[in-house]
Amino acid sequence: MKIKILCLLLLAFLQAEALTTAEYRQWRMDVTNFLRTNIDLDAKEPREITPQEVNVNGPNKTNASTVIVPTVQDDNPEVKPYTPSVADENFHVTLPFKVAAFETPETREKNSISAQAAALFQSKAYDKLEALAAKYRSSKERYADGKWKLNSFYDGLNFPEYASDSQFTSQIETLRDWIKVHPESITARVALADVLHVYAWKARGHGFAEEVPQAGQHLYNDRLRQAAEVLAEAKDLKEKCPRFWTELMRVGLGLGISRSRFDAVFNEAIDFEPEYVGYYYTRACYLRPEWHGEVGEWEKDLARSADKIAGEKGDILYAQVVWWFNDDDDGILKENNLSWARINKGFDAIQKQFPDSFAAKSEHAHLALLADDKPTAKKYFDQTQGKVDLSVWHSVDLYKAFGSDIYPQK
Repeated sequence: MKIKILCLLLLAFLQAEALTTAEYRQWRMDVTNFLRTNIDLDAKEPREITPQEVNVNGPNKTNASTVIVPTVQDDNPEVKPYTPSVADENFHVTLPFKVAAFETPETREKNSISAQAAALFQSKAYDKLEALAAKYRSSKERYADGKWKLNSFYDGLNFPEYASDSQFTSQIETLRDWIKVHPESITARVALADVLHVYAWKARGHGFAEEVPQAGQHLYNDRLRQAAEVLAEAKDLKEKCPRFWTELMRVGLGLGISRSRFDAVFNEAIDFEPEYVGYYYTRACYLRPEWHGEVGEWEKDLARSADKIAGEKGDILYAQVVWWFNDDDDGILKENNLSWARINKGFDAIQKQFPDSFAAKSEHAHLALLADDKPTAKKYFDQTQGKVDLSVWHSVDLYKAFGSDIYPQK
């Protein structure tokens, strides 16, 4: 029975190439939860975590009173998942260690920060929210992937696209109330723009332009314009926030602002915080051919940006932007003109800075396999010892399928 279920899921994986970004993301989430629920992994240590432990609210709890810690939203275009080697229904993956999902300290801390922000927001503790945001903004603490702890704070104030309209409107109303109480708050305005941005994509969906209903397109444009107005109000505030420029670029990307205007925002952003990865990732999205660039343009632009920063810091930036894309696009190396040598070098530098980062080891293994660098992939698979970081692999069985390309199967 297990083999039949696994084969059906692997067949579905091959068919997933036809899905849109949003559909593919939801498909992966559904498969992950199905695997956790229905397949006994026969693992004792490390402990397999449950969906309730991944989302502090438990799965599918979306009523208006629920605090939701969302997934990070992005504007990635269509994706094509990488397909690891699989065989027929008699195929059985044998790895040299027990395999089970593992909640890393990084994931635990990110979820904790998001949950804290969400709880404070629900209780309308605006002063404490201001203090918490100021703490992470001033510390500039970040993770191996380059994301600031401040990002996790803002994630706790937003919803995923599948949340209800009533949840979004309630969130927007409370954010506007926060602005009334703290009229000089950059944090509340950035959070409001972020929510409006995601709410816009909820209306539009992730289909091609000709597939979007007129009503959905109208709501999308209206909500993005509202976000732009909120950000215009925030521009001259005394307090600054690096996330402000990310939101400004994301909204500009959606509204299709000119290249000259986008470049001006980007240059202002990197003048403020030159190594903030979100700026370079959002610029790369803008320059992808699915959006406003030409084939090969974003890769060349990213290389120039990394060269400008120079040294290990430049290599780290290059690797981190690719890491962000790979979260939703397993074809990132195959379908784009990127330098695996530089990515690999960047990850070596990342791991020097974050030697205890399990996510960095897992992502290095993942990308190495996508680059067909099996010696490097095996090195970091060996270091993971069967502990599956779901922020990288998304499911235990996907980790095992990738592992089957490294370890000889009988």
